[in-house]
Amino acid sequence: MAIIQSSTTATRSDYTCKFSFFAIYEGVGNTNAEAANYLRDNLHKVIFRDPNFRKNPTLALVNSIAKANRHINDLAKMHSNDSEGQIR
Repeated sequence: MAIIQSSTTATRSDYTCKFSFFAIYEGVGNTNAEAANYLRDNLHKVIFRDPNFRKNPTLALVNSIAKANRHINDLAKMHSNDSEGQIR
């Protein structure tokens, strides 16, 4: 995963800065594919919305991955018939 800021003269507090987000999401089987698809569609949004993103992108990345992981676990529990919370 990489987040790259464009090489402009804009400062970190300037919200006109442009960023590029690169990641590979690999899912094998139904369970992993659902998680990979969720991350593909949402992780970059969660990272960019984190209040730490401009000042501390590493912290924003750590926070966002934890948040996405909690969301995926919650979804798994909702779709599960067993007590382990795994997607069927």
